[in-house]
Amino acid sequence: MMRLVHTKIPALVLTMLSLTAVSGAASAGVRESGGGIAVHCGAGTAKESYQLLDLYEATASGYRDVMEPWSGADRIDLIEYALDPVMTFDWSRSVTLYDNAKEIDEDLSRRQYLEAHPNPRHGLPIRVGRVEFADSLERIETDFHLMAAVPANCELVQLAVQRWEDRYTSAFVFNHQVWNKLDLVNQAAAILHEVIYEEDRQYNHAEYSDATRYEVGILFTTGAHSYNEYDALESVKFSLSGGFHGFSFR
Repeated sequence: MMRLVHTKIPALVLTMLSLTAVSGAASAGVRESGGGIAVHCGAGTAKESYQLLDLYEATASGYRDVMEPWSGADRIDLIEYALDPVMTFDWSRSVTLYDNAKEIDEDLSRRQYLEAHPNPRHGLPIRVGRVEFADSLERIETDFHLMAAVPANCELVQLAVQRWEDRYTSAFVFNHQVWNKLDLVNQAAAILHEVIYEEDRQYNHAEYSDATRYEVGILFTTGAHSYNEYDALESVKFSLSGGFHGFSFR
């Protein structure tokens, strides 16, 4: 696996928001946009499960499998591996996505630490950046088209939303209850989903998350690495960026 050089690329380096700025942004007319969606199945049963919609859609046809984490891997390791095909075709974009994903991953860890240790003894402030948790999030229905039927015993739940102050400034709110029930691969995929969706909204003016979910679904399943599918990914994303036109994960 090729290792990314962790050089900061300024193109997508965004202004960091403090929690004060995030909480006070509502008065400035912040818009909440759709973020990650999870498929919740078997509620109240021994087989209850949560899966990122991106991965559910990618594997629903049976032609693809979700990547397997290796021993000792953490979320950022999985994100780095998933981005290998992007690096082949667009090195600078892969590094930028990696850096932004690492930033969110670190912010999530800091936020979880603060919730577990509300009064840290060392007395130093801990930066939590653009991430915060909520106990629940209202489902946003307008930012995606469902691409694979969800079974009768399943429901879609809002995993995350992005709060936009303007085109280039956003924060991320994660549903704490759902986040904690995702496995390592789904958490890593959810972080990359937020980073790519932010990019798609900023630079591709995407109105829907269809293209984002397609890319994440490819990168975190078997095809992109074993069949070198990524060279066709950008044309598919272009066709999806303005709305749903149909595609296959095969």
